[in-house]
Amino acid sequence: MYRLLPTALLFAVLLPAQAEQVMVTFGGEYFSWREYDDDGKLLEERGLRHFVGLEAESVPAANWVYGLRSRLYLGRVAYDGQTQSGVPHTTDTDYVGWMAELDFTHRFHSSAATPHGWGVSFSFGYDSWLRSLRDKGSVYGYDERYDVGYGRLGAVYSNNYGWSVQGGVKLPFYTSENVGLTRLGFDSDPSLKPKPDYSLYAAVVYSLNPRWDLGGYYDSYRFRQSDSTLVSGGGSLYSVHQPESQQDTIGFYLNYRF
Repeated sequence: MYRLLPTALLFAVLLPAQAEQVMVTFGGEYFSWREYDDDGKLLEERGLRHFVGLEAESVPAANWVYGLRSRLYLGRVAYDGQTQSGVPHTTDTDYVGWMAELDFTHRFHSSAATPHGWGVSFSFGYDSWLRSLRDKGSVYGYDERYDVGYGRLGAVYSNNYGWSVQGGVKLPFYTSENVGLTRLGFDSDPSLKPKPDYSLYAAVVYSLNPRWDLGGYYDSYRFRQSDSTLVSGGGSLYSVHQPESQQDTIGFYLNYRF
């Protein structure tokens, strides 16, 4: 993930120069990550994460709006699962990540002076995070780094009273997971490809005044089980894979508009 920080900084510098409106956003989200196999749920992580970000919008034509947004997020959540050998285990998991998204919205029966009514929105984004399971007792944790490229397609509605709502479907088109198994005694860190699946998203925003917006959202990922790969350790070969995984977040935030 750290190799993406120069890109994030460049994005943050160039974004305001191209936009008609620039906003700083900050807030928190309730986060849940779950993994499953054929016998049921393997683990669940829950907790609060915090974020800060930069957003910008431009209106190149009366019926079109494009937006750029980037966000840094982090948090420590509770892990309730099991060890590699299947023994029940609880610990904490640290998350730190960065995402960026480019959004295009086409409004129907709208104008720059009265930007209300229905529209359709499509977006492309990139999300990169580090998931670090902490040591606890005699059990050693390890790191997983995820990189996900995704697209969204949804509907948007806004009115003249300051409200805007949207929702739709989300589908990753690129997935990569690097698992830090050398810390556990293996000879290499395998790279896995969780298989993408459709998920849902929704958001609501209320304009408190010309400077401040209050927003809430639901976001999610769905990944099917990855293909297996072989990794060596202690003179033996082991087959590893990423189980079916589900992520859900419910968040609230404030936007300050320059």
